[in-house]
Amino acid sequence: MTPTATPVVRVNHAPVTPEWVSCCGADRTLDDLLEAKAAGLPISEAQLEQVLSATKDDARRARGLLELARLLAGRGRAASALACYQRAATVARSEGLAALAVHADVRAETKRAQLSLPIHGLGRASREASELGDRRLIALVRDCEAEIYCHQQRPLATLRAAKQALVEYEAIGAVAEAAAVLCGVSLAYVELDALDQADLWLEQLLAELPESEVRTRAYGVFGAARVHMARARWDDASTTLTTSAALAQAAADSYLHAHISYWEGELRLAELRYGQASVCFRRAARLAAELGDFELAALARAAAAIGDQLDGDAEGASALMRAALPPATASLPTLGVLRLRKAQLELLEAGREIAELGETAAQWLGPEGRPLARSSASFRFASNLVVARPNRAVAASLLRVAQDFGSVCMDGNTATINGPKLRALLAALCQQRLEAPAAWLSYDELADALWGKERISRSSRDNRLRVLVSRLRQLALGSELQGSAQGFRLAPTRVLIVG
Repeated sequence: MTPTATPVVRVNHAPVTPEWVSCCGADRTLDDLLEAKAAGLPISEAQLEQVLSATKDDARRARGLLELARLLAGRGRAASALACYQRAATVARSEGLAALAVHADVRAETKRAQLSLPIHGLGRASREASELGDRRLIALVRDCEAEIYCHQQRPLATLRAAKQALVEYEAIGAVAEAAAVLCGVSLAYVELDALDQADLWLEQLLAELPESEVRTRAYGVFGAARVHMARARWDDASTTLTTSAALAQAAADSYLHAHISYWEGELRLAELRYGQASVCFRRAARLAAELGDFELAALARAAAAIGDQLDGDAEGASALMRAALPPATASLPTLGVLRLRKAQLELLEAGREIAELGETAAQWLGPEGRPLARSSASFRFASNLVVARPNRAVAASLLRVAQDFGSVCMDGNTATINGPKLRALLAALCQQRLEAPAAWLSYDELADALWGKERISRSSRDNRLRVLVSRLRQLALGSELQGSAQGFRLAPTRVLIVG
């Protein structure tokens, strides 16, 4: 391709450059920052949070929260993204922004599915989108339905919803969104073992997609790789395992499932679900070893060791890492990744940050000490391992509250909340935490939430409120329910998920 000059993007007549973005702060508006993000420049969560905190317009803040949630979701932080989507929906509804609220709600449902949480708002979002008559919003809801069904491992439902989304996107000329759905349809066909159909849909995707849609094209290439991997293993199984067609099918399925388990483990490791990640990696190692893919088996055992170490099982982690022996024919990238995993384990055992690996990870993957090209798949894999930065302190920062506020789960412990007043207090605190994480709920605001127009003296009200707060702390929240002269709040350092 002939190289073309990079267009100069401008915000408020000033050129947008990485240096411009790096100095974004109170002197930049939310619109400026979002326009820079749309221009493809890297925007940090801290920059968005800083500008959002200075934004007085709730309508703009709702849009900013939606963008922040998308940023978090794109970086694999599903729990944080879910909490941010919930905040965006709450603010949007308070401002009467129905379409934006539906958008945030349905995106939140996809994160709930990704975190294996119950889905409860999809039907309402679908009805509201239909009532609004916004075809792009209807397409988004169908698209998110497909993603939810995919997380739930329901390929037929995924296929049905994805095809509905494709019709809506094509009707409004949304090329990139339609292309992403095409990829989803093809992967659903892979799960159904309809590889010929998957090939056809992928060919359509890669033929119709503009070269500029790099990210979606990458999805398509990944989908094609899965199709070809499944087909190659099927062909191999058919020639080497001639006992029966059923045995050949089982071998093909096992090979594909081994790779899927491995990547599911990677996702869970990035999402701080260490125990589940280790289970996935162990399953991948067992399946790969059964099929004679000893490179994948070694990689899976090494990754499982990281999951075990982060889950508190240092002895099991060491044993797994010792068992992660590559075959004599292992490729250089595989050997490099295994060295990287061993270095990760050593840093974790010493209680040091994974980030200390830094850019040296890429050099370890290169042949004879030469660094890999930044565009190579192995370099991206190494970079992803470093960016994930698993940290047990972060894993412990999740606070889950039931939809009816009848239970609280924190640090692995679940407590039941009985009594209407205690639940009302918890509901008020959660609502305030979602709308304005650092703000306090005053005594008067909490009294209104708990007793409304009941006639009660201020001293009696304050005493009862202190008793309820003390009880809620004893039952579940402890020091996470903070108090001051300004009132009460849930600690803003915790990621809150309601539902």
